[in-house]
Amino acid sequence: MDPEDEQSFDVMAPEAIGKNLRLLRTLGGYSLRELAERARVSKTTILHAEQGAPIQKRNLHKILKALWANEAAGLSQKRDMLDESEPGSFVTHSPQENYWHALLDLRKMIPPDNLQRIQEEAERLRLGRLGFVPVFGALTNFIMPQGPGCVLLELHQRWISMLNAGLYQYAMLYVLSGEMLFTYGKDRLEPFMEDPSASTDGCIRLGEGASVGFSTHEPFLLEPASPIPESGPTPRLLWIGSERGGVKNIPWINDLKL
Repeated sequence: MDPEDEQSFDVMAPEAIGKNLRLLRTLGGYSLRELAERARVSKTTILHAEQGAPIQKRNLHKILKALWANEAAGLSQKRDMLDESEPGSFVTHSPQENYWHALLDLRKMIPPDNLQRIQEEAERLRLGRLGFVPVFGALTNFIMPQGPGCVLLELHQRWISMLNAGLYQYAMLYVLSGEMLFTYGKDRLEPFMEDPSASTDGCIRLGEGASVGFSTHEPFLLEPASPIPESGPTPRLLWIGSERGGVKNIPWINDLKL
């Protein structure tokens, strides 16, 4: 996403902007103070925006620019912008280049070297097994200017997703390895929204090589089809979003207990 292009956020409600800002900040591994310093805005500005308060465009632009600099805790991931002006050019991504982030971390205290730690599979398995981090995500090291967006997911526990909600109208999941259960739609997820331990109806089983497409107007839930062994492996899948922007209302997003 180009930080100069705020079109995707222009069509979103302040509450949805706040949810996405908090997700992006978590992906980058920033504390409120660190992001405020990088963006040169007050910590209160970011906090209020994440809580759903309206934010001025110039401040939103500063925050997005700081977030998408994509550097954190002394680590950085080089991401190349694909450029059609260079015929014959291409960028590859290997498993060794996966740069993992916790998409949701339920710990009260997160160690300052957390980003370094979770690059090790054993640490991700430990956090997943303890229920602190249900899912990790890794970005490709290339960016497609007009989309789609791509994220590699490593699933450890049951997880309800708002991944890039509002940034893309449609998405698909492709299972790379393992098996998982997929449940889609607010009506089917009502019990879970009230009680995260509740069972859900209408789930489908997705095995290796299976895929599912859907609209981001509705939430979805993923969970491993069976308990993950202590030594792994964990189910992995590829999330792809298309049709950036255009989502004018996401009524379900405010119901999520994140």
